[in-house]
Amino acid sequence: MVAFYRINRLKILIVTVLVLTLVLPTPTTVFASQLDSKREELKDVQTKIEANKSTQTAIAKQQAEILEAIKQNDQKIASLQSEVNTLQEKLDQTTKERKDAEAKLKEIQETLEATQAQLVANRKKLAERRAVFNSRLIGTYKNRGIQIVAVILNSRDFRDFIERTLLLGTIAESDGHLVKEIKYLEKQTSDKVTQIGEQKRLVEDQRLVLIKKEEQIAEAKNKVAGKQRELQEQQQRQQELFSQAQRNKVALEQAEEMLVASSNMIANQIRTLEAEEIARQKELQRQQEIQRQKELERQRQASAVAASVASSPAKATTKEAAKSLSPSAGSVSSRQQTARFIYPASGPITSGFGMRFHPVLGYSRMHTGIDIGVPTGTLVHASASGTVIMAGWMGGYGNAVVISHGGGISTLYGHNSALLVSVGQYVSQGQVIARSGSTGLSTGPHLHFEIRLNGTPVDPMKYL
Repeated sequence: MVAFYRINRLKILIVTVLVLTLVLPTPTTVFASQLDSKREELKDVQTKIEANKSTQTAIAKQQAEILEAIKQNDQKIASLQSEVNTLQEKLDQTTKERKDAEAKLKEIQETLEATQAQLVANRKKLAERRAVFNSRLIGTYKNRGIQIVAVILNSRDFRDFIERTLLLGTIAESDGHLVKEIKYLEKQTSDKVTQIGEQKRLVEDQRLVLIKKEEQIAEAKNKVAGKQRELQEQQQRQQELFSQAQRNKVALEQAEEMLVASSNMIANQIRTLEAEEIARQKELQRQQEIQRQKELERQRQASAVAASVASSPAKATTKEAAKSLSPSAGSVSSRQQTARFIYPASGPITSGFGMRFHPVLGYSRMHTGIDIGVPTGTLVHASASGTVIMAGWMGGYGNAVVISHGGGISTLYGHNSALLVSVGQYVSQGQVIARSGSTGLSTGPHLHFEIRLNGTPVDPMKYL
């Protein structure tokens, strides 16, 4: 009965040791957390790739709409240009008609001035002729008897008398005809002046109409040209939007290439980690089988010992067995150490954790860490002690370092100009691991810092 009791005590101790071994963190569990972190990171990158493609589709649609608007504006501008050309032709024709009217008006004015001068000359001749005629009439009236006596006395004979008398009548009749002729010329000239004046008035009215028509056509042309300029300015803005969309599209395509490269790299790392995990599991199973065989051997040895020491004190034997099988003191506490994170670089925080408008991609997206504003070449320190699991080019992160600190916690340091550590290297808190820069998807020198819990980014400010 005592032997049976001792054997049961030995079994309890052995089981206790095995349970403690399984419960305590092992390299395998830490490795599994790294694998989960990589899987989550791959999932996050794939999500970003899909979001990037959706954004590219939206930008392509926007470009198509802008091109269609530009095409419609081209048609409108061409139509307005045709209208401007037509109005310009009308304006040129009207201007020519106005100039012709002004030339004709000038010619009429010259003719009018010449006719008015002729009228003045005719009136002057008429006045002179009237003065001579009046003077002759007055002289004839006053000296009519004397003239007749003179004619009779001076006549050589009767025939000469008749001829002299007829000559006096002819002179008087000639003066009368001349007066009539001058009056006719005066009236004709006066009528011509009136006619030319009327013609001048009509041409002047026509010139004024043409001037008003010119003004109307010029105003219409200016309005059409103004609309054309507005469309051209609008088209210029549309072309600027199209260029901006093109730049955004190129940036998104580059970002997608980086994200795809990151995704492929992480996927390869996960495959490597999974292969290593399978190898570790096989090795663990082999070790467990060896351990099981050893425990069976121990049980057989314990049974033999129990039979041989049936007469010895049970309490001493039990204490010695328990002492030989129990784990060393302080092993649990050494595995439960927690790390305190420090800032990896000294500088202002230029962008915090959370949603923000991305300065390169041009749309809002999750910022998975914090940006610390430091110039290129600034020393980057490990935020906590741990093992470097990644060191190299990581797509949008550029030259980056990832350090695993155990317990599913890892830190990432991105956009560096130079890396000073390698994969598998153990680093202490505060140790220099890189120099800051602006590699990858970056708008300027800074340090991008992340803390991830089981692969999921968390706010670093809660840990620093």
